[in-house]
Amino acid sequence: MQPSDPESAAVARATVQKALRRLTPKRRAVIVLHELEGEPVARIARLLNMAQVTVRWHLSRGRNELANLLLEKGDRND
Repeated sequence: MQPSDPESAAVARATVQKALRRLTPKRRAVIVLHELEGEPVARIARLLNMAQVTVRWHLSRGRNELANLLLEKGDRND
């Protein structure tokens, strides 16, 4: 299948959404605001009432967790 295949795109979206649901609510909020909504770290910090360094920490940890969850999902499909 090609990456532009609608079925593949739908499966990819569902897989990412499922992985996002496994993150803690705060970490999920930071990831969604930054990676999906394009909000800058400073604005996320204000919105969630946390320090910018904490937002960056959640971004780093959240990205790593998502990568591991998605790799785990891929391993189970092989």
